Amino acid sequence: MNFYMVDESGNLGVAEKYFVLGMFNTSQRIKAKRILKKFQKDFTNKQEIKGSQLDFTKKQTLINRMKDIDYNIYYMVADKENTRLFKNQVDKNIIYNYLLSFIVVDVIKKNMSNTNFVFHLDNHTIKVKSLNSFADHIKLKAIENNYFGNIEVKYFDSHKHILIQYADIISNVVYAKYQRQKSHLYNLFQNKIKSSFKFPINNFGK
Repeated sequence: MNFYMVDESGNLGVAEKYFVLGMFNTSQRIKAKRILKKFQKDFTNKQEIKGSQLDFTKKQTLINRMKDIDYNIYYMVADKENTRLFKNQVDKNIIYNYLLSFIVVDVIKKNMSNTNFVFHLDNHTIKVKSLNSFADHIKLKAIENNYFGNIEVKYFDSHKHILIQYADIISNVVYAKYQRQKSHLYNLFQNKIKSSFKFPINNFGK
């Protein structure tokens, strides 16, 4: 279970209070893809499954269809109102890479016996100039934590990567929990959550 799919919900501007990065991995990628593709055919005529474009019932149906899949969820949520990070014109790519590093490093630290990690990200999120810098940053953070295995960061068009699309659903549901206090869908996959991280630690939610 060393392939990890990542996507986000919310934005990196000052509008709205929260920004979420969601990640999951599964040992049943082929079965998960089959379920997701069937859902896409049955419930949407679009190229891509996006949480922001699905109503409550459809998202509930999808999460329930995925309930027997063995997968783990990792996420981080940033409270943008209680950190200066979003208020000082810091490059959004730097912010994204910085926040994502929290959950990526957490996954590595919790799975030190793995000899290989592969992270799949949506290439529309980060500018080209930041792609390699994030991979290098993660490798350095891993070495700081005494991990010397192989780490790969790969970028895809999310409309061609249906597992990244499910990461978008996860992020969207987590975002709804914090931004809108809507927890029903979150509770449906709560038993899949392996770890979560709130930023900033001391002032989150205040």
